[in-house]
Amino acid sequence: IKWCLYLRHLSSSAYDLVRSSACLSLPSQRTLRDYTYTSKTTVGFSTDIDTQLMQAVKITSCLEHEKYVGILVDEMHVKEDLVYDKHEVKLLGFINLGDTNNQLLQFETSMSGKEQQDNELAKTMLVLMVRGLFSNLSFPYAQFSSSDTTKGDLFMEIVWEAVMRLECLGLKVLYITADGATNNRRFFKLHDPYSPLVHKTENPFDPDRFVYFFSDPPHLIKTTRNCWSKNMLWVRHAPSFQYIHVYVI
Repeated sequence: IKWCLYLRHLSSSAYDLVRSSACLSLPSQRTLRDYTYTSKTTVGFSTDIDTQLMQAVKITSCLEHEKYVGILVDEMHVKEDLVYDKHEVKLLGFINLGDTNNQLLQFETSMSGKEQQDNELAKTMLVLMVRGLFSNLSFPYAQFSSSDTTKGDLFMEIVWEAVMRLECLGLKVLYITADGATNNRRFFKLHDPYSPLVHKTENPFDPDRFVYFFSDPPHLIKTTRNCWSKNMLWVRHAPSFQYIHVYVI
């Protein structure tokens, strides 16, 4: 079943082709949907997800060092569209960053004098994943529909609520990892605006521990590669007005 789910995830058309060829006896798409939708996914945090996380960690029997985890924060672009949820009888696909952040966005729009835009379609998904520091835990914890212009200020309430919920479950959050996007750097900077480099902050739920901030290493390597390959300036060489390449590192 896992192999079938992986193949369908890569290409639904390829899965149908293999299944119709009769080379392999594969389950139908409907059967695979029953496996993938065993629990209802919602935008934001969920007590059901907390229960599943505790079962994955085996919080009552795991060793003390296996309770140390980190939070990975990332945004991915999604296709703007609406989906009808027949169970809750509502449309999904609008921006939803939680009740507090939604009200802050509405207040900011009203104070700026801009025209109020209700029900703006989401362009990205903000995803929070819990990773074990001394275990193989890799658990998608929460998701929020957002926009590509979402400011790092709004991440503050989301990320620290995740820290609070994980600490209440008995886990110990040791680090937060995000890529080098502007909104993520803004989120790190907010913890100490007067420091040139912010790499940690006190854990309000356990004063004896710090929460450390890390930039995603693969993203930093990709950024370095892009600087080498794309950031090229044309400089005019006076007085002959010849042009030379200058690579910016």
